[in-house]
Amino acid sequence: MPLSSRSWWLGVMFAFALVGCSPAGGSSPQGTIPAGPPGPMATPTPTSPAASAATGGSHGPLLPGRIAFGRFDSTLGDFQVFTMLADGSDVRLLLPGAHEGPAWSPDNSVISVISVISVISVISVISVTSFEGGDFLKVLHPDGSLVRDLKSPDATLGLGCSSWSPDGARFVCEGWDDAHPERIGMYTVRASDGGDLRRLTSPADRQHDIPGGYSPDGTRIAFVHVTSDAKEQGELWIINAGGSGAHRATDVTVGYGVHWSPDGRSIVGDGGGSLLIFDAGDLSSAPKRITIPSAGAFGASWSPDGSRLAFSLVSPGQGSPDIATVAMDGTGLEILTTDPAKEEIPAWGLPKP
Repeated sequence: MPLSSRSWWLGVMFAFALVGCSPAGGSSPQGTIPAGPPGPMATPTPTSPAASAATGGSHGPLLPGRIAFGRFDSTLGDFQVFTMLADGSDVRLLLPGAHEGPAWSPDNSVISVISVISVISVISVISVTSFEGGDFLKVLHPDGSLVRDLKSPDATLGLGCSSWSPDGARFVCEGWDDAHPERIGMYTVRASDGGDLRRLTSPADRQHDIPGGYSPDGTRIAFVHVTSDAKEQGELWIINAGGSGAHRATDVTVGYGVHWSPDGRSIVGDGGGSLLIFDAGDLSSAPKRITIPSAGAFGASWSPDGSRLAFSLVSPGQGSPDIATVAMDGTGLEILTTDPAKEEIPAWGLPKP
């Protein structure tokens, strides 16, 4: 995600320091919903990275699909996108160069990745950047071959698009304009060519709205309204897919990444170093927390069948986050990667053989 790419590592270390702490509440300009009593907590026992590396994962055919993720490359000074089997084996570079924010299409036939040109203004804090004629998003086959480049629909509007609509017709995107900060907000574009730009939100405080994805029925979008950039924290909001009815959904502070479960019953986020699973039918209730002892968990997304979560994990003694998976009841933790480079928010797809 463009905004989170700028301060993501700072946010990880902040949350790591708060592991085990309850998420903080906050105020909402449109009214708040009580968070309720603390939710249930699950504390899985971590599998050691050495054991995971030695076995290549223990689930085998029980965990189908491939996980796309970002791995920081110090020579590029940015992330590259890799994919791997869901047991951590067969790690492959998806495409050369710096790219971020992989997202599988609804039919799992292609993967979209954000081109670095679309995020350079945020990362480098350049006052004005032009995206005219630039490719802001690439769509690729799972083997890395290019399907299409999406051209920017606006000369100065930066777009970070990391979620497809369920019908595959549109992307929902974080948007910003360095020259005109009043244009900050959330937008959608056509998935076929990046055209038909539509604005969904116009935050009065000119803070970023970071999309977390559509509900499975395509009627709503979950997003995070940023309240603390330095700490990677914000408010969970829901909006109708057409742009109406935006409202803060819970008083619980969350990190930047939120995602609807495949069955639409839950929304996963993170806060205080734990994964948070919200009841999508009753967001006023306290979320269930998955806390890994002495470790920090962030940036979760769902397995295709909704039974597990893939996420970034900072383990004890590890200087950088790895990619891990866990069952949604908090059991069966598997650490999939052991590369010393930091590895960011994963996306789990089920490509056809």
